[in-house]
Amino acid sequence: INAEYMGESCQGMLSRYAGVVRRCTAGTAGLLRRSSSSTPQVEEIPLSAALKVAEDAPFWEFRKAEVLARLHNLMHKHFAADGNLTRYSVLGQARDPAVSAEIAKLQVAFDDVLRHDTEHVLAHSIMEEPKRVAITGAAGQLAYSLIFRVASGQVFGHSQPVILHLLDLPACVGIMEGVKMELEDCAFPLLRGVVATDDLNKAFDDVSYAFLIGAKPRTEGMERKDLLTANGAIFVPQGKALNAKARKDVKVVVVGNPANTNCLIAASNAPDIPRANFSAMTRLDHNRAVGQVAEKLNVPVKSVKNVVIWGNHSSTQFPDLAHATVDGKPATSLLDAKWVKDNFIPRVQQRGSEIIGLRGASSAASAASAAADMMHDWVGASVLPSLTPSFTSMCVPTDGKLYGIQAGVYYSMPVECKFGAATVVEGLPLDAFAQEKMEATRKELFEERDMVKDLVRG
Repeated sequence: INAEYMGESCQGMLSRYAGVVRRCTAGTAGLLRRSSSSTPQVEEIPLSAALKVAEDAPFWEFRKAEVLARLHNLMHKHFAADGNLTRYSVLGQARDPAVSAEIAKLQVAFDDVLRHDTEHVLAHSIMEEPKRVAITGAAGQLAYSLIFRVASGQVFGHSQPVILHLLDLPACVGIMEGVKMELEDCAFPLLRGVVATDDLNKAFDDVSYAFLIGAKPRTEGMERKDLLTANGAIFVPQGKALNAKARKDVKVVVVGNPANTNCLIAASNAPDIPRANFSAMTRLDHNRAVGQVAEKLNVPVKSVKNVVIWGNHSSTQFPDLAHATVDGKPATSLLDAKWVKDNFIPRVQQRGSEIIGLRGASSAASAASAAADMMHDWVGASVLPSLTPSFTSMCVPTDGKLYGIQAGVYYSMPVECKFGAATVVEGLPLDAFAQEKMEATRKELFEERDMVKDLVRG
């Protein structure tokens, strides 16, 4: 474990738990040495190497690496941030009582890890204070597919308790009460409470995270402007309620369509919350694109990296493979250009309609999975960033500087998620074809914005 910047006082504890990482890397050349007594020898290894091996290991092995990673982050935060690397004479006796408490919890967690008591760790180790998570449209199928993933720890991590705030229309309260009963019957260790309500203020009170799923669907004969206006009646009051009741660092994922413009409406009506804390979901489109490439090349989905979805979550979106790789090789070198233009792009653009045509209903489970993936990556629930940096797609508020898109809309771009922040990947080269596609979706977004200009503040 490389702790050279952490201060001499940290070395003892890091050495003490070197075995945790070493067992995560058993069988990996150069990382584990055994003496004649078969006792692992402590040697300095990069923490990232341990996590890379643990990534594909069984849950318990990954848990060991996760706990050690939390120590790594804690030490980096409190020892390296102010340059005073030796301010703690004895680990666990920090001058700051809050830091002492954090260290004490980590020590308990490590002892639990070493005893291999999985159930106890899930219930007691490094448990954070519960976070409140709002989910709107909670009586619908998409929300139903998401709620249990949040409650189980798949979204915010296996050491983060949650309190769910479920919101829907008054006529749906009974359905939400039924969902609440099912949640109780699941006995999720991380679920600390459920609020089911039709009141916006109760739904968003003190929430740290929000999934805005409920929206007005487009009906036959409805013009796009009418759809946008109808959704404004939903997202204006939700934005105001978030501004009044939610935490100011709340992260908001807008799923309900038209997602980009609904996101703009909500964010603009929450002036005290940074606009970067709102994002519309194009992760579903991103996942669809990854899935299409993986299927075409007969490779695992994790082999496909750096796909980009540009623009609007609509049929004008631009799924871009120019920067994508497959097992480290440029995707464009493995795929026929005609297939990409004539099959891949239109299929990703129209995938939602294709699913509706087959099952008679819009995507629910896949959309919920994408929402879970998006929030999980955004909040940094994996503790440390990926060892093989890659980017995903999220809608960000434009500022006129990024890829020539003027300020005023939420536009999907490539982002890297690290430590709770999403940063746009800048400087990707764009050919004439890409620029043409990006302009078409940009134009649509600004048309939508102009249709709801009376609902957008600032």
